[in-house]
Amino acid sequence: MVEQVIWSQKALRDLSKAVRYGEKEFGRKTAIDFYSKIKENDFRLLTNPELGMIEPSLTDCRIEYRSLVVHKNYKLIYYITKSTVRVAALWDCRQIPNRLSQFLK
Repeated sequence: MVEQVIWSQKALRDLSKAVRYGEKEFGRKTAIDFYSKIKENDFRLLTNPELGMIEPSLTDCRIEYRSLVVHKNYKLIYYITKSTVRVAALWDCRQIPNRLSQFLK
């Protein structure tokens, strides 16, 4: 049973970058709403860790990465350990999909 959701430093940087961009382009309220919407998924993953699909572009990795679309332009890339969901990245889906494996290194 999963007991916690832990965001990697990389994932936290990705989130911070996306929020800063949102604030610059769309305003503070929109950025706060975006942040809240993304972080709501922590509870969803805590209660249902296999909610996201196995990420097709990362099937050649040692770890079984999953992805969960959390916004029209973003998805969480995560993996499950015995008692933890570990968020590895917040991926901007407008990027070239093949870059995802390089992005996680």
